[in-house]
Amino acid sequence: MLTTAAAERIPDKTGLSARTRLALQVHLRLARCRNLMMKEMRRSVERWNLTLPQFDVLAELARAPEQGFTFAELSRLLLVTSGNLTGIIDRLEAEGLVRRVPEPADRRVTRMMLTSRGKNLMDTIVPQHADDVAQMLSIVPKNRLEELNDLLGLLRDGLHARERPGSSRQGA
Repeated sequence: MLTTAAAERIPDKTGLSARTRLALQVHLRLARCRNLMMKEMRRSVERWNLTLPQFDVLAELARAPEQGFTFAELSRLLLVTSGNLTGIIDRLEAEGLVRRVPEPADRRVTRMMLTSRGKNLMDTIVPQHADDVAQMLSIVPKNRLEELNDLLGLLRDGLHARERPGSSRQGA
């Protein structure tokens, strides 16, 4: 692992500070780890003939309140456009896993919900998917995994704070 002291010893022809070089390395490692984890997650859900975006939709709908989610709510949760979401919902609906339900108070609004078949599938998938994630991260000792979780929470909170109006965008 590259410490701040080690980062200071790396020759840098760009004139970047050791802190900046370390931040860039962390960014690249996070991105690489995310890509590797997503590759593993794709393999995990392919057992059920699902794509990762389809699984993500089903997982969100499995956690949804009783009335389900609107397209806008679901697209905000999944960080995808409504256009991309429409195609995914179309395929899941054709498989009998999701249904569209018009909002009684405003028929312009449609809610998505899992069908009983979709609920049964998710009841099967979620525990096995969780085991896959646990297995993937089993290379990290539990105490370090807790530390990583805390650090990533700190990073997430700091990044959310930067999104708020009037927040400071200065680095440490």
